[in-house]
Amino acid sequence: NQAAINMTGTPSFSTLGTKAADAGTYAIEANVSALSSRNYAFAPRANKGSLIITKALVTVTANDTSRNYGSLNPAFSATLSGFKNGQTVSNSGISGLANFTTPATQLSPVNVYDIVPDSGSLASKNYRFQFAKGKMTINKAQVTVIADNKTKYYGEALPQFTATFSGFVNGEDLSKSGITGTPAMVTNAVSSSPVDLYDITIGQGNMASNNYTFLFKNGTLVVRRATITVAADSASRIYGDPNPVFTASYSGFVNNESLATSGITG
Repeated sequence: NQAAINMTGTPSFSTLGTKAADAGTYAIEANVSALSSRNYAFAPRANKGSLIITKALVTVTANDTSRNYGSLNPAFSATLSGFKNGQTVSNSGISGLANFTTPATQLSPVNVYDIVPDSGSLASKNYRFQFAKGKMTINKAQVTVIADNKTKYYGEALPQFTATFSGFVNGEDLSKSGITGTPAMVTNAVSSSPVDLYDITIGQGNMASNNYTFLFKNGTLVVRRATITVAADSASRIYGDPNPVFTASYSGFVNNESLATSGITG
């Protein structure tokens, strides 16, 4: 011990391996000038000590993202964290880009899928990398359901309502889309409703789908005039007399109407 050898002072040390130094191996030099002893002289060892600076760890986390069913996967990206010495990704000396893989394809159904990063072309003299997964959420695509326009004549029963679907993806149509059920379509018109335009209101009904949401657009029911046949009644007169007053017969009334209740004037 120092007391036994009558030594005072402590050695100092120097190295090029400062806090900001790159990863690598650096010599550690001992300076003995501050040491003194009555019985000993001090000399630094010829073989210097070594300071090994290993690479710091940066975490590469795939950023969460989303897309709609049937769309292509977006460009994936990552967030890097764990930098030292106040650095950011822009001044860290890291070069290259991470690579990403996912089991999701354009045909994949609605679900949540892993985004798995790997080192790709990433390189750094001062950092090594660990990787954390992200998530990609595939949301439902939207199908537009339009009530088809219909026409009927005054007094006729309501027609069968139908709808047209558009917006399918992945080459699907209604039969391949997995959509079940049918939309609900109603109108405030009845068989006896007068000539006019009436909304055909469409809603989801019992439709369901794993991969699609629905946007509904109403249609129009056009009620047209029914046709009345007007036939001149036969008549007779005596030669030389003036013509009688001619009359007509009407047929084709609907809704149990007659000339008197039909609203026909003139």
